[in-house]
Amino acid sequence: MKNTVFILGLIMMGFLMSLSAKSADCTNIYPPNSPFYEANYQDRLPLPKSTFKFVSYNVGLFENFDKILNDLSTIDSIKNADVILLQEAAGDMGGPNNKVDELARALKMNYVFAPAMTLWEKDYGNAILTKWPIAQYQKVLLPFSDKENCNQRISLMVTLDVNGKRVVLSSVHLSTRFSDSIFGSDRSRSEQLKPAIAAMSKSGSDYLLFSGDLNTFKGSGYDYIVDMASEHGFSDVHLTPGWTFRKYSFNLDHIFAKGFRHLQDGTERSAEGSDHVPVWSILSF
Repeated sequence: MKNTVFILGLIMMGFLMSLSAKSADCTNIYPPNSPFYEANYQDRLPLPKSTFKFVSYNVGLFENFDKILNDLSTIDSIKNADVILLQEAAGDMGGPNNKVDELARALKMNYVFAPAMTLWEKDYGNAILTKWPIAQYQKVLLPFSDKENCNQRISLMVTLDVNGKRVVLSSVHLSTRFSDSIFGSDRSRSEQLKPAIAAMSKSGSDYLLFSGDLNTFKGSGYDYIVDMASEHGFSDVHLTPGWTFRKYSFNLDHIFAKGFRHLQDGTERSAEGSDHVPVWSILSF
């Protein structure tokens, strides 16, 4: 029943967005080359290691920042992460004084935050926090975002220097709906992801990972993503079944990797900071 209500809600939301999109000029969308906010709060390099904990978390504009910080600081399965990939990160417009910076400072991690656009007078986008030096970063604007009124979706791609190895990561947030989402196959979901995977594949790194809120409320949308990702050598490394979005019990959040060995993964449903819950994977070289 919950899922039926959600899908009906998507239909109504799509109708309203299609009306408003006709008059929208989308002046709230940032270009791919700016802005980026970054800082380094890791005071020393981690000791050489070959096993890493990756956490992905849609933080819901940090509306419950204190709970998010508590989640990432105290819950055994996700604390002391080597990398945290965030979606729906937010901060004050036009400046580095943002909640990602506050979170990274508290966790003593380096970070880069790439707003895709402004939303409700906030910078809004994706971020990656890491214990390792960030060598470079890139924002990839994802196609088909025009189906949601001025809601640009992006992938934030970063390259890390990990014990002399280049590791390329992407934090991805896909659209809620496409023209084929409600009554069709939802294949457009994998098509929207393609530029993110293409950018990673061109990096030349042997170790690639993307994760985030892929909004896979339909199983067929997830299946198309798996098929397309596998064509590029990626596999799903978050195999824990069940929901990651608490309101309607959908499994929306995922982690895919290439070149790593999968050791363990999970979904932390005790987290209280957002309507999504964190997902995590432990991988090794």
